[in-house]
Amino acid sequence: QESTQETGTDSLVLERSQWAFFNRGSQFQMVMVQVTSLVLLAYFTGRVEYAKCAVTLVREQFLAVAASGVANGVLITHALSVHCFLDALRLLDHLADEWVEVDYSSIHQSMQTWCQNYLTWLLQSDEGQADRCSHDHRATCYDLQSAALASYCDDARTLLKTLEYIKLRIDSQFDADGAQLYEFEHSELEHSERGYS
Repeated sequence: QESTQETGTDSLVLERSQWAFFNRGSQFQMVMVQVTSLVLLAYFTGRVEYAKCAVTLVREQFLAVAASGVANGVLITHALSVHCFLDALRLLDHLADEWVEVDYSSIHQSMQTWCQNYLTWLLQSDEGQADRCSHDHRATCYDLQSAALASYCDDARTLLKTLEYIKLRIDSQFDADGAQLYEFEHSELEHSERGYS
């Protein structure tokens, strides 16, 4: 198994060949989770190698997968952690101001471009609008991603419109007893596999 190890890191190894075991959507989600975890490790431990590894993952794994993911329309159901991921990128940007070894500038513009392209796709594509008009977890995921991306792109207008729409949507998703009636249309297996409510 081919692997690379950052200089000065004893236990932090990037196993590149592991991605062969995941389809494109699962790989996309896993990279977001790993980057978020690495950034939090860097912040709480003060170890710069975790931040450097997070930058490497974004550059060599996330951006490569994400570029084709938007075109294929597979991202909504596989980007459940995008809001945490974007918060982690903000923290990574902050850490890069303190650690000159962390080359955040190498991914900053590419991430800005990707986020804007993905937000545009969510707002304008047939797939995105289909999820926006649904009444179950797909609409919730759509709203969460739209708000997170708009915030990251400093798109205040889209962010405020999304938040207003969320207020209108909530009443239709719950009955008087708090049950999410539209979720009963999905099997327990689907909820378990996808991690839905």
